[in-house]
Amino acid sequence: MNTAMLLEMAADADGDRIGVGTADEGWTYAALLSGARRAASYLRHVGAENAAFVGVNSEVLPLLVFGSAIAGVPLAPINYRLPDEQLRHV
Repeated sequence: MNTAMLLEMAADADGDRIGVGTADEGWTYAALLSGARRAASYLRHVGAENAAFVGVNSEVLPLLVFGSAIAGVPLAPINYRLPDEQLRHV
């Protein structure tokens, strides 16, 4: 079992259930899977060997977590609070 499979199982079991976010504005498991597949397609299209997330928490993070898992690309979340010099190094 891997990260991508967890989302696929949740979408298959109860795709209309909110998986991320609030009841009013959240993403259903089906929508999250669809978005993650588009993110994976993009990562493959650009030939990404890895992915990084630098930013505050948002809906982009779960899309990238699952999208990179589907694409088989390692993901590194990076602390956006690091000084510019350290961010450039990373």
